[in-house]
Amino acid sequence: MNRLFALALLAGASIALLNPSLLPFVVGGIALALAPSLVRLVQVAPRAVKIALKVLSVSLVLAGAGAWLVFVQRFYEDSEWVAGSLPDISVPIHYSGQASQQGEALSVEDSLTVGRSGLRRAARKAARFHILGEGYPYRELESRLVDTISARLEAKGWKSSADSEGIEFRRRRPPLALIAGWFPARTTNTILVRPPGMGRVARGKPRNSLIFLEEPRITPHFDETSSLTVTAEPYTIGDTSPRGSRRPRGGMERVTIPVPTDDDRVEVEVASPLLRNAVGSRLGHVTLFSTTGWVMMLLLAVTGDWAKGLLKRLFRRIFPPRQPTSGEAKEGESNHA
Repeated sequence: MNRLFALALLAGASIALLNPSLLPFVVGGIALALAPSLVRLVQVAPRAVKIALKVLSVSLVLAGAGAWLVFVQRFYEDSEWVAGSLPDISVPIHYSGQASQQGEALSVEDSLTVGRSGLRRAARKAARFHILGEGYPYRELESRLVDTISARLEAKGWKSSADSEGIEFRRRRPPLALIAGWFPARTTNTILVRPPGMGRVARGKPRNSLIFLEEPRITPHFDETSSLTVTAEPYTIGDTSPRGSRRPRGGMERVTIPVPTDDDRVEVEVASPLLRNAVGSRLGHVTLFSTTGWVMMLLLAVTGDWAKGLLKRLFRRIFPPRQPTSGEAKEGESNHA
């Protein structure tokens, strides 16, 4: 039984290294193996247990209060209500990103396309807040939107090219390091994909200075067809969030990930260098099964005699048995006689 438990403990530790989310199951199996001895400890040392429970209760109360404060702070930070503000001009943008693996880094090129039809709809909607109502020529506002967006993005290093359909902006980011150690099996890497800030619409000519009480803010958002394509060596990229589609291309693997409209990041799991092969990839998938943790916990609990013996010896060292006095020893001998 001792050897079985040692093997189960070794297997559990290895799986927990590959997938840290299985660590609670391994700890649970060890706890089940040690449960009888722990019950004995509680019976012998009730005061220590009471103190531990009090400390745990105070910790839980403090953790709950901290969580409540964080929730309240985030609620007010995320609130979109601002007294007296005018509606923003929502501009749809198509994003198409290309990320290529170069060693242990990603080379990312971003591409933004601002369609003229989307700008026209946004300008027409915003022009309704003019003092003359819908009679204001929204094309003047559309022209100012184009100038403002181009100026703001070019100032941030984007290169632009225009045609009859819209304006395309491109830029290349500094290389993004692929973070992946030998353990765990997969490491989550985050790629930020967010619309660039554009501020408020630039003011027009003096005769149009009363278009708004204040110039509206431009709030760009990615359309539903926006995507990020990651090209890497086979078995390097694991699961993605949002879930992407895969296909081989020229000895590499391409993963096309839809860009979320309600978040500004894409998460990519990068495999450990030890598992970037067919066998290693399957081993990494085994640790992701929902039943793997329960199997390990049951195996550790069943083969836990060695752990019980270890805890019993440790318990005897902490709480040694009381030696009988000389009087009690003589009394015991006389009773025996």
